[in-house]
Amino acid sequence: HAALQRRWWHDPDARLNKYDKPAVTGTKYALVRQHVPVVLLANIRGVGKKGQIVNVKRGYARHHLVPKGLAVFGTWENIDCHADPAL
Repeated sequence: HAALQRRWWHDPDARLNKYDKPAVTGTKYALVRQHVPVVLLANIRGVGKKGQIVNVKRGYARHHLVPKGLAVFGTWENIDCHADPAL
């Protein structure tokens, strides 16, 4: 029984009919989600408060929030460390 290999773009939650985008240009089968969960590390106007888990566009998270240290991706480890249970 061969192990199933996961690619870097593999996103099991992505669906073709939910406005998700192709990970590789021109394909209909390798999709990534358009919105991703992030945990905010600072209050950001129009997005949320510090410690809140919010869904933002993938590019906004990758190119603006995470590199500037304003948020971290919403993995279980980051949620345990940074998320505020009261929010």
